[in-house]
Order: sequence, then structure tokens, then C-alpha cells
Amino acid sequence: MRPLEFEPIIVLLTGIHFHYAGFVLPIVSGLCARRVGGRLGTATWIIVIAAVPLVATGITASQLGAPPVFECAAAWLMASGGLGTAVLLLRCAAGDHAANSALWRVAAIFLSFGMVLAALYGTRAYIHVSGLDIPWMRALHGTSNAVGFALPALVAFVVARDGGNPDHSSAA
Repeated sequence: MRPLEFEPIIVLLTGIHFHYAGFVLPIVSGLCARRVGGRLGTATWIIVIAAVPLVATGITASQLGAPPVFECAAAWLMASGGLGTAVLLLRCAAGDHAANSALWRVAAIFLSFGMVLAALYGTRAYIHVSGLDIPWMRALHGTSNAVGFALPALVAFVVARDGGNPDHSSAA
């Protein structure tokens, strides 16, 4: 199927991508926000929750001929939520034992890398970045988010076994 005449690779990658952007990132962001607390945690989680459907809307609007500004703004909002989550991951790392701290730091680094790529790709109508096309985004952004971010972040929370609650940390 090719809804709205999207290319088959875009349909496939959208299904894969929104399992991560729409499922893993909000969960990790919410768990980090609960663990770290404060306005940054709350604001980051709200941005991530809002950005997921806005990115889908922006991509669809571009496909239907809308100006690329909508997709660009949504990509930058998602990237800011992802970078905020990376900051929260680093704050989680500061209060945990060495192995878990390393997992959260790795997740933060790879998430930051993936979000910078997402922001650049979302800006492609305005700023040309040589070589940043679907095959490279699939390889770099996709792998970074799935293997470098999602896996270590989720493992860190499982190891902590506290559901993001700092009062029940396994490090205590």
C-alpha cells in the first residue's frame, strides 16, 4: 500500500520510526522526567508527546504540497524534545552506579546524535547537507536511535528496577 502516494520505503520507515519516536522516546522521556523531576523534566516530556504527532502531520502536509516550514518546525520541536531527554538521561546517570550510569550516558550521546540528524534532515528544504538522504538517515539516525539510544536507555531502567522513581533506586 502507498497511502497518499508515499514511496514504499517511506511507508516502511515510518512504521518503524514511529515505534521508536512514538513509543520508546516518550516512555524514556517520561521515566527520566519522573526520576529527575523539576520543570525541565515536565517540559521535555510535554514537548516529546506533542512533537510525535506534529512530525507525522508535518511529513504528511509536505507530501500533500504544503510549504516545508511545517515539517521543519516539527522536526526541530522533536529534536529539542530529544535533546532535552538526553539532558535528563545525563542527570539520571549522575545519581546511579557505574554500569547503569554508563548505559544512560551512551543513550544520551546517541540520542543527541540522532536528534541533530533529525533537525538537519527536517531542514533539508532550506539547508542542503550533502549526503543526508533516506539511505544515510536510515543507517545513521535509525541505528543510532534503535541501538545506541533505545536499547541502553531501556536496559538502564530495567536494571534500576525503579520505574523512574528515585526514591526506590537500586543504587541506594
